Order: sequence, then structure tokens, then C-alpha cells
Amino acid sequence: MRIAFIAGFGPVGADPEATLGFWADVIGIAFEEIAPGYHHAPGIEGARAFALWPLSQAAQATFGTVRWPDGVPVPQAWIEIEVDSRQAVAEATEELRDKGQDILIGAHEEPWGQTTARLLSPEGLLVGISYFDSLHGARGEDPSPQADGLPAAATIGAGAPPALTMDGLLDVERRGWDALCRSDGGSFYGRIMTSDAVMVLVNGMILDAKAVVETLNASPPWESYSIDDVRLVPTGEASAALVYRATAVRAAQEEPFVALMTSHYRLVDGAPALTLYQQTAIAP
Repeated sequence: MRIAFIAGFGPVGADPEATLGFWADVIGIAFEEIAPGYHHAPGIEGARAFALWPLSQAAQATFGTVRWPDGVPVPQAWIEIEVDSRQAVAEATEELRDKGQDILIGAHEEPWGQTTARLLSPEGLLVGISYFDSLHGARGEDPSPQADGLPAAATIGAGAPPALTMDGLLDVERRGWDALCRSDGGSFYGRIMTSDAVMVLVNGMILDAKAVVETLNASPPWESYSIDDVRLVPTGEASAALVYRATAVRAAQEEPFVALMTSHYRLVDGAPALTLYQQTAIAP
């Protein structure tokens, strides 16, 4: 079978009023009711990508973990709505918040260069508000080729595997530090650690995933942190270590905490999972 193009796509809603309210009133798509209960949106161009996105990768891109969080409905499909600029993504995110929507992740730049924010629709679609430079050529043109020979649409959103690059792993590390600043480090690291992973801390403690969850959330939050002298050390076809110097400040501590960090990751279901984390104290 030769596929010519995607002829149509739309949510199937168990609650038609909630579905119409979200896509029309919240997202802002204009519909025509061309049959009772069937609302059609004319004039919207077709998809530039159709990709199968593993749940672990969707979780990594949205929450910085390889596991979809408990208590958050698991999406059955993804859709990305392209806007006119990176700034428009941020503006749309704030508009959606003002309308009472729960934003899963705010406007941010992905490792592959796309700016996105994500939320869930009432039917369980993972909705991305996005902007990607390569998609904004002349109408009807194919996206321009990238350095790897793939069209731009094949590198965005669900089509972008979370490779073990320096930028990709550094993003995971920053999300971890951000969680520690919210006293949510135990939950964050507990989700991204493999079952046999350990953390080796400067005070001599060795924590497995269960101990991390039980102890780090109770730790005083960091007020600020910085990451410097970052190095990526490949350790195999599907594993790598990120080494860097971290400086962090807590209100109750006179001196900043300074240490060398080594975080080792391997791909699990296509997404980076933490297998070993070690701190080495150095003088501030």
C-alpha cells in the first residue's frame, strides 16, 4: 500500500462537550458543525510528521523521566500545533494557564532545537504547542534536509530519540537539580534510576532507588546551583557518563557545596536512565 498523505485526524471524545470546549474555546480552533455533533475545522494544513512515540520517550521529553508519572493519564496519541514563533509558544502557554489548563511542561527548547510546551486534552491526547524553524519555509515545500540527511519533520517531537548527547544529558541533570531546589529530588531520581542503580554521596552514604525516594525529598532545598566544566564520556553504544563540577548554595550553610559529579546513563526503552551517580568533594 502506498500512503499518499494523512487524510484526517481528530480526537474521539467520550464527552463531546468537553472535547469541543477544549479544542475550540481553549486551543482556539474554529469549527463548523457539518453534521450533528461532528465538528470539522476547515483550512488547517496537514501533518508534517507521523511518528510512533514510545511512552518512555514522551515521559522523558515531558517530565525528564523514563516513566510516565502515576496519577497523570497516560496519553494514547500525540499532536503538535505549530505557532508562528518561539515567543508565541511562551505566550500561548500563559494563555492556556489563564484558562485553567494544567501545563505538563512550559515553553522550553528541546535538544533538537524545537520550542514546545505540552498539556493533555480531555480525551488523553498529549498536545504540544510548538515552533520549529525548519517547518516555516514556503507553504507546500518539503522541510529542508538536515545534516544527517533526514527531513526536519523526522527530527521533531516524537521523531527525536533522546540520544545520549551532552546537551540531552545536561538537560536531565538540570531537571534533577531543579527538583532538589523544590525538595522533590527523591521523586525525580527515583523515577529515572534503574532498579539496580545507586547514588554515592560525599558523606559516604550509598543510596539505592528506594532510599533515594525516602531521603532526598526530606532534604533541605538548595537555593541555587551552577554547573561548569562539563564533559561527556561515552561508555558504550547505548551508555555514557556526564562529568561536571557543581556549586550549590543552601540558606543554612555558610560555605557553598562544591563537588565533582559523575552521572552514568544507559538507554532503557530508548530514553536515558540513571545507573550510577557519584559525588567527589573538592575545595570551594
